Amino acid sequence: MGIARANSISCRSPVISPSIVRLAAVFGFAALTALAAQVRVPLPGTTVPMTLQTLAVLLTGFALPPGAAMASMVVYLVSGMAGLPVFAGGVGTVAIGGVTWGYLVGFVPAAGLVSLVRARGTSSVRLSAAGALGTVVVLASGVAWQVGLSGSWEATVARGVVPFLPDAVVKLALAVVLAKACAGAARRTAAAAVES
Repeated sequence: MGIARANSISCRSPVISPSIVRLAAVFGFAALTALAAQVRVPLPGTTVPMTLQTLAVLLTGFALPPGAAMASMVVYLVSGMAGLPVFAGGVGTVAIGGVTWGYLVGFVPAAGLVSLVRARGTSSVRLSAAGALGTVVVLASGVAWQVGLSGSWEATVARGVVPFLPDAVVKLALAVVLAKACAGAARRTAAAAVES
């Protein structure tokens, strides 16, 4: 009896604490955002490059609860402020106070807002609305920061919003497709686990 009981205990799958899983997700999505920043495409008419960071921000909001989503973006920002090359172009502290800083700071509330809206439903329409709101927050934060630097609303909108609208739509659509695909895969995995 004792041997059988010992064997049954030793064969149990280890249970990972939910807090550890969430912490890993926070750092994982921060790392994803850092990787997305390295995809850097210069755009005509603006000194701010196009990156995949906004896509990573949207995916973070889709995947994590609001607090964890915001914490992930804080980890990302703090990593850059500490000198790690996590911002666009492989830079760290150089980006602080520069023309892109407003967008970067906007990642924090954007990820939280996306997560809050997503929590109300995961239909394609709901995810699209959440992603659109998050994108607006990032762009508005970037514009507000640049206006503080230049003092011109018209020029800032022309440089800091208009060039990014086409790729913002593409990244939003891609984020929704990826989120739906991941959700479907998770449901199939859970169903298979129950059946087995």
